[in-house]
Amino acid sequence: MHCVRGQKWIFFLYQVITSLQPIAEHSLFGAAKFMLFLPSFAALRDWRFCSIFFVARGSKYLSTSLPLAPQILSKLANCIIWDKLFTFMKHVLTLLVSLTILLCPGYDALGAHKDLKILIVHSYHKTMPWVRDYTRGIRTTLTRHHDIHCILKHFYMDTKIHPEGAKEKARQAYKIFQGWRPDIVIACDDNAQKYFVVPYLKDKTSTPVVFLGVNEDPERYGYPAKNVTGVLERNHVVMTLELLQRLKPDCKRIAVLNDASPTGMILTRRIKKALSALPSTHLQVIGYYNTNSFEEWKRLVTNLQERADGLYFITYFTFRDKQGRHVPALEALKWLLLNSRLPEASNTMDTVRNGALCSIAIDGFISGEDAASILLDIFHGTKVSQIPLKRTERGLRLINRSRARVLGLKIPTFLVSGTIFFDSPFINSKGPSPRQ
Repeated sequence: MHCVRGQKWIFFLYQVITSLQPIAEHSLFGAAKFMLFLPSFAALRDWRFCSIFFVARGSKYLSTSLPLAPQILSKLANCIIWDKLFTFMKHVLTLLVSLTILLCPGYDALGAHKDLKILIVHSYHKTMPWVRDYTRGIRTTLTRHHDIHCILKHFYMDTKIHPEGAKEKARQAYKIFQGWRPDIVIACDDNAQKYFVVPYLKDKTSTPVVFLGVNEDPERYGYPAKNVTGVLERNHVVMTLELLQRLKPDCKRIAVLNDASPTGMILTRRIKKALSALPSTHLQVIGYYNTNSFEEWKRLVTNLQERADGLYFITYFTFRDKQGRHVPALEALKWLLLNSRLPEASNTMDTVRNGALCSIAIDGFISGEDAASILLDIFHGTKVSQIPLKRTERGLRLINRSRARVLGLKIPTFLVSGTIFFDSPFINSKGPSPRQ
């Protein structure tokens, strides 16, 4: 008796799915046929088990088809034999709807879909090490939360290499925002704030925006805003120069050099503010220099060899040669390391990895983690206005041993523990002789 009733049940469901074939995905249709023609069906005995198994197999389709409920119900009504409508409607619709909601991994107890569309707007280019590091931090943090399916879309403004195209890139990013309609936006570094978030999103949409890598004072962008919060990037200026002096105790005169990009100008201003509080007997800054000319930068480095005891720089990404062509950052850094005998400090891991002497560096991975953590708080219900701005608190102590050897510097024993060491790929004993 159970087998007969089970066969009638499955035949009914086969009729339903066949009528829904223009809407249904092939996987659900295959599941129905599988249940109908299962060779060992008679051995299962219990028709209720078969129907539950069928619905479970079809739950993935139904989770994506709930918005099509009116079409599905219309098709269902057309395929049901009306004199059996009451019996079948009671058993089938109740079972399908209840089990779909309970079994569907894409919905929580309130039926809220857990797919999360995230638009990440980068100020710079994809291959920049800082961009790679914070992107990895974002991805790693989000993948730890298996209950959320994150869909990431990246847009690169490329303003380090092509600063003249910033406004047009921002307009393109906004078109993507309008067309794709993300749930949350992550805006990275200052140019994304200046050209994209402030003109198009801040206080103009209900979509939350999380920023990272912002060097500027947040008040200049009107942050925090009702839909904007994030992570401020604050370089460890004083700690970095203290590390430089521990490696070279007679380093008293410092020259600060950066490119003349918007970020470079902001950083020079912040460095000047941080160092102005130090007593002149502790450290003397002989000059602050900003330029986008590679030739001018080389002249500065050469002239400072006799005037300064050390160099401090962070940005060297927007240099142009005599022909107006962009000079890759690695090429600019390599020139300095092979033509300067002064110890140098910076604030990025990649700069020390590629040869600069030392840094208390901001970790891009941690910045990405911090931004993703804020994003998750927003997703789980915290209002943007209730999330305070964060600052980069943690720094990594970095020393390049190759550069220390070239400069004739010995690394004190007390600095070994807790330090990350690098060996530069292109620095060797043929480098410039250290000044005695």
